Amino acid sequence: MKWQVSFAAFSGLFFGLEAALWLLLTLRTEKVSSRTKRVIAVPLLLGVLFVPAIFSCPLRGFELTYSAFGIGSILRLVDLYWIIPRREGRQVYLSPDQLSVEAWAPLRRTKGRDGTAKSTAAEQEAEGRISASDKKSIWRLAVSVLVWYFATDVLGSWLMTFGAQEVVDLVAKYPAYFALWSLIAMAGVACVFNLYGRVSQLCYILFSLRTLHYDPDEWPLVMPHPYLATSISDFWSKRWHQIFRRTWVSFAYKPVLRSTQAFAKLYAHHIPSARHLIASMSSALASLSVFAVSGFMHEYIALVSFQREYYKPGRQMLFFVSHGLAVVFEAIVSQSFTLSFPGRKLLGWIWVMAFGYWTFPWFFQPYMRDQIWHILSHHPTVCKNFVHNLCKEGWIWCGKDM
Repeated sequence: MKWQVSFAAFSGLFFGLEAALWLLLTLRTEKVSSRTKRVIAVPLLLGVLFVPAIFSCPLRGFELTYSAFGIGSILRLVDLYWIIPRREGRQVYLSPDQLSVEAWAPLRRTKGRDGTAKSTAAEQEAEGRISASDKKSIWRLAVSVLVWYFATDVLGSWLMTFGAQEVVDLVAKYPAYFALWSLIAMAGVACVFNLYGRVSQLCYILFSLRTLHYDPDEWPLVMPHPYLATSISDFWSKRWHQIFRRTWVSFAYKPVLRSTQAFAKLYAHHIPSARHLIASMSSALASLSVFAVSGFMHEYIALVSFQREYYKPGRQMLFFVSHGLAVVFEAIVSQSFTLSFPGRKLLGWIWVMAFGYWTFPWFFQPYMRDQIWHILSHHPTVCKNFVHNLCKEGWIWCGKDM
């Protein structure tokens, strides 16, 4: 049983702990040693972990968002306080500029496609290295915000016509309709994340006061049309959000890759012909570790965010590990066969949709029972009445929860 508190109290407690942890990193080690920082960080991290588990607020969407942000932040902070300093032999410290990079890293691309450091649009403009055709005006960004807002509003208004039992019935009795509903729901989620990304980008540009232009490559879409993915790998590595990418890569992928490669080197010289296989296995295990960490994160989110009767232990982990195995399977197939023929992308899309349809209920079950899409009712709407009138007139397929 959780303690009900106001939204202001819930937010103040949660972000107070978060702010203390991140600001503690910026204190110079001459004033506060690395060891002292770690000692102070432990109870603060436990606070971030348990606040969403102990307290609840009236706005369900924020409770879910805070639990997701909290567990992702905990893993990243463990990385910054313990793993990275020990691995690189340096102190527990972030400069204000490094803290700014960390804060915006989930949304902003600070490295080029070749992995080298990437200048910001403001820096490129000051140095004359960005052409007029590459620069985009802030007004174009404002229009993009409006487009994503209206798309979110329209799809959210439509999704809110469905109750939990209606969606359960679609799963059991009308699989084709559930597949269509899932695609539309996925598009709605993508719209929400892209709206969040564009609003955050707009705030960054306005408050930085450095330029009224931006480089689109620096600010990619948070979720570039996941419903168009042609492989499971394409879905997770390019089209689903990468907000926790730095955490997954640094906390899971790199340590597992290094460990398996170091272990493999002990035996590779005995079996030279197996070096390629060992390298592939190291990469596969590292990829699976990312999905396992993601599964753990979502187990926590489901546990603390939903009612106990809705949460089924292990379902989130099963979903993510199965997708990790699918990514490994795709890598094996692509390395073993040359897959280049007409209709390959269409076949790949069908494979993604079929595999997603089979596994999606494992992930979505607690969200479905809790009618998580109804959190969109908290945002200002201008299209709800229009969409619901179309539903009542029978112009579009919809639910009965109006």
